[in-house]
Amino acid sequence: MLVPKDASYYGVDNNRIYFIYKITEKQKKASKDHVFYYYGSYKDICILPDGTCSFDLKTLKVPDGQYFSAINSITGTGFLYEDLFYKGYEDIDTMFNNLVTACIDNYTYETTVNE
Repeated sequence: MLVPKDASYYGVDNNRIYFIYKITEKQKKASKDHVFYYYGSYKDICILPDGTCSFDLKTLKVPDGQYFSAINSITGTGFLYEDLFYKGYEDIDTMFNNLVTACIDNYTYETTVNE
């Protein structure tokens, strides 16, 4: 969860929470399974007086990568594995660096990711 250091700074979300998914894809032909990471996030989460939380489902953010095979180029968040294109990250460290560390100037963070 990212929380702004200065909420009055223009262009900074009030907060953002990331749900990280570790996906293990069973490989029929390979000797080991393929593991990668995907995420979904929401912004501006509010805790209501009754303890429940509220947020706008329309603020969902997910990896937005695209692969252009004619020029062998990837834009956004994605990677190739065994000639297939995947949206997400190949490892948790790269994902953490891109989603959290890159925002460290404007946000503090709390994490339960332990891998």
